Amino acid sequence: AAAPSTAPTTVQGSRRTRIKVGHGGTLDPLAEGVLAIGVGSGTRELQRFLEGPKRYRVEAQLGIATDTLDSQGMRVGAAPFEHVTLDAVRDALARFVGRINQEA
Repeated sequence: AAAPSTAPTTVQGSRRTRIKVGHGGTLDPLAEGVLAIGVGSGTRELQRFLEGPKRYRVEAQLGIATDTLDSQGMRVGAAPFEHVTLDAVRDALARFVGRINQEA
């Protein structure tokens, strides 16, 4: 499924005033953290708040496949993982350090 748009949208305020509102983050229901919201002219500033260093914490269960490719799906397969070492995991994670361009 396509990711929801992060483009600013217009909503109607309490006094029938149109206010531009946008968000600068993920709508992933499994993600935790801060969701930057821009209101009015602040929607143009959202990108500035998304720049800078970020840290991620990962929890994983090796050897399991689900129909949704996340922890919420139904288990559809299993594979051996005893050969996966801590060093191999660290080496794989190192590829995710640095500037990464996330494509939609």
